[in-house]
Amino acid sequence: RQCQSSVAIAPKLAEIRLAEVRGELPKLVFAFNESRSPVTLLTSQKVDLLLRTLATLERLLLTTGIDEFAQIEIASVHVRLSEMFADQVLLNWDIELARGHAEKAVDLVDRVWASQRSHAAFYGNASRAYAVMAEVETQSGNKERAAAMRSRGLDLAIQALAAAPDGVEGLLRRSEVSSAYQALALALDDNGIGLGRYEEAMAMYRAALESRLAEMTRTAEIEMLDAKLEYGQHRYKTLLYQSLSNTLTNLSSSLLRHGQYEKAVVAARESVSYIRKAKAAHPRDFHLELVAGLRQLAKSELQMGNAEASLTAAQEHLALEKTDADAAHFRHEFVYDDFELCKLAVAAALNQLSRTADTATLLQTSVNYWRTRYFKDSRPHVERSVLEAEFRSKHAEALLWGANLADKWEPVVSTAERLRAFSIANPKNADVWLLRAEAESGIAINGPTALRRLWARNACNTWTEVAKLRNLSPVGLPLQSTTCTAAKADGL
Repeated sequence: RQCQSSVAIAPKLAEIRLAEVRGELPKLVFAFNESRSPVTLLTSQKVDLLLRTLATLERLLLTTGIDEFAQIEIASVHVRLSEMFADQVLLNWDIELARGHAEKAVDLVDRVWASQRSHAAFYGNASRAYAVMAEVETQSGNKERAAAMRSRGLDLAIQALAAAPDGVEGLLRRSEVSSAYQALALALDDNGIGLGRYEEAMAMYRAALESRLAEMTRTAEIEMLDAKLEYGQHRYKTLLYQSLSNTLTNLSSSLLRHGQYEKAVVAARESVSYIRKAKAAHPRDFHLELVAGLRQLAKSELQMGNAEASLTAAQEHLALEKTDADAAHFRHEFVYDDFELCKLAVAAALNQLSRTADTATLLQTSVNYWRTRYFKDSRPHVERSVLEAEFRSKHAEALLWGANLADKWEPVVSTAERLRAFSIANPKNADVWLLRAEAESGIAINGPTALRRLWARNACNTWTEVAKLRNLSPVGLPLQSTTCTAAKADGL
């Protein structure tokens, strides 16, 4: 009889315990554990705490029986574990562990979606489950699978929005739809991680912008959300500015890759304008977004021939990157890469402005930096940076000596020849071919007289190949005209 009583009481006690755990779960999983740290001990403690939380929930679920919302909470812990194991900055990065937890989270979401999709807390977990699954697939190189996960996440977001009531919850679901459009755009784009389906990506970028601007009109709901904020937290409209800036930066980058120069520069300017509004409200925040926006603005203005505007953006970007590099005690090597890439962008603008001495001074250490990086990482994007640093540095030095000292142009010619081989090895990379054309044009226009005829022909042929990959920019068109005119004049 006592045994029967214990059996009858156990589920009730488990339900009470589950309710207690449930009350603390959001703070445990998405408050303490949201603050990521690269310090090994703290990261390990977070993982251990999440694993123990997961074990407790699973034990309680076995005792209480079917509890769909408990399954959602278990999914939320799997999501957070997957996010931590998939974060390449953290020292416990493990893509297979990340995949295992992501798959469990997605499975739990699919199991209870039909009955729980209108529940606000559930949708947030569902959205993150598909997002982290997509990230795992992206890191594994499974682009098709990653895009499929993003597409499924968008479908869920749209369904959740349709099921949500008007008011604040509807606004929050609209925000999730906006984010899902943006995420799918990146998975479809030809940005190195996407599928290269440009037109489809453009449609998703436009949908994301339209959705964000629709959020902006929900003034009453935004005020209700902002009224609940604590001191120092970001207001909803500030976060909208951040999101719009991110979308516009990515849109500009894609437009630039496809030779839509005027549209690209307009999007880049709007991006920087939005993130400056966000930063005005929180001067210490939104640093990375401003850096990304300025980088894209500098590139876009440069291709339009707006060298002064490009230089202004690049120099502001460089100052921000220097701050990052100086503070990068525990930061990843990409911080230093970004700093050096920015120096190349400044050098390109200085070159358009014929500020040769400034270019040579700026790049004094860049060649050695990129050669050292290439020794550690020989991937094509690093090799391209090596060649660009060598070309811009050696070209500036040769210009300072003048066209008559042929030996000073030998390093420029050597780099141009290596760029030729590199472009042949990367036949679809328009940026590589563009750099080759610029290098060959530099020799044809400014080099020793004995070299000009040959390199005018080389440059003319290369510009023809560039035009097959991308519409020529307002900067490229005059260089093509000059070199091809010179080549034809000599009957070459």
